[in-house]
Amino acid sequence: MDIVDYVSFKEVFCSIMGIKSSPNNASDDLTCHFNLSYRIEEEFDPEISDFEKTIIINDDDLKHEYDKAVEAIGDFHGMEWFSNGKNYECMVDISGLYATHFTDQISCKSVNADAEFRMGPASVTYIFCIILMLLNEGCFDGNTFRGRNPFLRRLRSHSTTGGRTVSHNVDDWTSAFVEITGILSLRITTKGFRKAKQLRERATSFQFKYISCLDRPLRLISSLDEFLEKGSYGRLSVAKLEIDCVPDVKFDDSAVNHFCLGVSSRSPYLQFLSFYHSIEFYFNSAYRKMTTELLRNELQSVEFAYNDQHLYSIVSKLEKEISHKSELGFGNEKRELEYLVESCVHVPRLMKSLRRYRFDWSVWYSSNGVEFESDAPVIDWESDNVAGLIASRIYKVRNAIVHSKKQTFGAFIPFKHDRALSYEIPLVKCVAEEVIDNNSSRV
Repeated sequence: MDIVDYVSFKEVFCSIMGIKSSPNNASDDLTCHFNLSYRIEEEFDPEISDFEKTIIINDDDLKHEYDKAVEAIGDFHGMEWFSNGKNYECMVDISGLYATHFTDQISCKSVNADAEFRMGPASVTYIFCIILMLLNEGCFDGNTFRGRNPFLRRLRSHSTTGGRTVSHNVDDWTSAFVEITGILSLRITTKGFRKAKQLRERATSFQFKYISCLDRPLRLISSLDEFLEKGSYGRLSVAKLEIDCVPDVKFDDSAVNHFCLGVSSRSPYLQFLSFYHSIEFYFNSAYRKMTTELLRNELQSVEFAYNDQHLYSIVSKLEKEISHKSELGFGNEKRELEYLVESCVHVPRLMKSLRRYRFDWSVWYSSNGVEFESDAPVIDWESDNVAGLIASRIYKVRNAIVHSKKQTFGAFIPFKHDRALSYEIPLVKCVAEEVIDNNSSRV
């Protein structure tokens, strides 16, 4: 990792703190002017006062903190900081609430008192290391930070405004800096040496205890990639079509409502499942059609004969289908999905729908698998079995996100795999559209 020199870092620091220009001499002290805020009890937004506060930042102190960060960054694994074999610090996300809006710091100990936990504003050294990583990733462009996650948006908004507003009880530049950047972290201090795995296990224990006791989400941001992609994914942009006329057909409102939920959601997990449920709504009718079609094909076959042996073979095939549904309450889900794709999806039209997005997803599915499910096939659009490939990919992804049983491979991990899951949404959405449309009935 290439670490920027102190002079370059100091310029970025000035941007964050609202210092309009760096001093002429790189070793000069810095002067910060802050607006003060006084929080009214039980109100979320602070009341801004007319008072200002000036804080002098000694260059030697700032350089000392920079040197500490340069030394500490070698002990980082992603966004996790392991120091001295017994200390741990990692950024946490509590659904977008920043340090300046979260005054209740949590401190507690383990049952046997061999570990201390503290959740609250991150340490200056930790934040300095994060900034060094961001600079190495090229996230600072000229005089502002580029990126869409909450932290970068926060720093970017600072670069376009005047003075910084901090709490009235801020008494030095370090507390002001921590409040302005707004990063929360979990810090763990243990007695004696601990392996990284053991410290992570302690962090997960705190995470679960926090969620179960306070009924609030708490997420550990352990990798830089996860941090940089942490903003809301929203919906993939798709070209709008003109509503030229409304067809004289009847659609099933339950399937349409599932489809609506998928379009309205900003969670890739909920989007995928909602579109899948739109398709799943027709599985029973697909089962009936499959079974009757099986019987019809057998009766119309040129090999059909009224002898006992042939009739019994037909009965056996039907029994196999019927018994499976009787035992489980449903048919073979993968086969029903494949049947719907075969009977309802016109492949050229599906590919055209996939090209309505800013990106041609038909090309993506023909050359890329699924990050969290290695068995999901790529789709050869020229294959005679293209319906089977489409159904298999959708079904494999569905299983990976629905069945969370512990396994070595093919496990979907929330947040970590959200982006990879979002890549599968255009396919399941476009298939759902085709299935709903082709199961309509004339009014």
